[in-house]
Amino acid sequence: MADDRTGLVHDYRKKSGVVSAKMFAPRDAPPWATEVTALWNAAENAEARINSRVARELEVALPAELNAAQREALAHELAKMLVDRYSVAVMAAIHEPGPEGDGRNYHVHLLMTTRVVGANGMGVKARVLDDKVSGPMEVAKLREWVAVATNRHLAGAGFEDRVDHRTLGEQAGGAAVHGDLDGVAVLSREPTKHLGRAATALARRGAASDRASGAVLLASQNALLVAEGRLRALELSQQTPMARPSRPTRGNAPSRRPRISLKQSLRPSDASLIGDTALMVRATGADAMLLNNQATVLQTGLRAVRDDARKQVAALERSLRTSKALADSVLRAAQVAADQARGLPMPRAENRINLRVGRQPIERCPVAKTSSESGIVCPPRAGTARTRRQWAELRRAERKAQYTRAPRRDESTPPVMSSFGFSATKRRRPALDAPGPNPRWRPPSP
Repeated sequence: MADDRTGLVHDYRKKSGVVSAKMFAPRDAPPWATEVTALWNAAENAEARINSRVARELEVALPAELNAAQREALAHELAKMLVDRYSVAVMAAIHEPGPEGDGRNYHVHLLMTTRVVGANGMGVKARVLDDKVSGPMEVAKLREWVAVATNRHLAGAGFEDRVDHRTLGEQAGGAAVHGDLDGVAVLSREPTKHLGRAATALARRGAASDRASGAVLLASQNALLVAEGRLRALELSQQTPMARPSRPTRGNAPSRRPRISLKQSLRPSDASLIGDTALMVRATGADAMLLNNQATVLQTGLRAVRDDARKQVAALERSLRTSKALADSVLRAAQVAADQARGLPMPRAENRINLRVGRQPIERCPVAKTSSESGIVCPPRAGTARTRRQWAELRRAERKAQYTRAPRRDESTPPVMSSFGFSATKRRRPALDAPGPNPRWRPPSP
């Protein structure tokens, strides 16, 4: 394939794993739209911006149960469906698994143009997949169509296996509505993430990677959750259901579906539900050694997770018993202290607003209760600090008592004439008015 824009020639003839590659275009498209080189060069020339999107890629897994002809028919049907839906050109490239990979990894790469292909060649952009509102809806619809087409081809080939485009939560909800407890237990696992080419290559070489380690841990947890869910489902199936009176419906209103909480029905109630690990069937045929080794690793990790869970549950039970005993002893001691406190004489207390600590009961002295305006300040209780208001009252009372005890100036003292023409009584101002343990303070002279 020669690229007219860059002048490079791309040769994929020696690429392994490619089964076939075929172009599909609308009926009114020109003849060159079914040629790989001509179509993609036209798609490149139709774009003017340097960061333009030339194509979209959809990767769809093909069932390993089908043979080569049946998988090719399914891939071509999916490509034609995209052409009829969006009026674009689509290239379907079917890939098969490598000699060292998983023997079930058959898939098809669907490369579709971003522009509509008509009688005049490349047209306008197909924006339905770019929109933030219609884009996710279109992807969900495409997943449903792929599942319907895959199941139709599986049924035509005589297989009972089916694929489901819904999420695990939606599938578990449907199984719960139909009363399939075992299906609910299997579908209540966490969804896994695609490893990718780099992580898969590292795993094949025996090297560790964060994504592969996370996938192994998640698979172990899912296996443990499925085993616990099946035990719980078995217990629920053995219980005799109680008959409940049916409520009459109003008019022709449809009956509501029962609301079932999957987490509550499948979550184990105690450590007894953490049983042995689920058995894994040994694989046979191509790549059986790789699959069996992966199963062994998962089984080992599952046993480790199970043992760790049992230890944690036992430790939690011991801690719960200790905490309960300690709480009981504290409650008993508090009850005894309360009984003893009821027999003690309690002083009378009144609620006053304290600017520092807020509203709290403060005892008042008998003198302050009888005469609050006598100038006598009640001393604070032992161990408590005076507030700013109490300090101000204390200083005011001491100053008042000091001036009351000081002798007054004799009224017969001759006045002193000032320069302004009026007489003023000569009076010496004290060195320091505020009383206290100041050595420089002296009383005013008469």
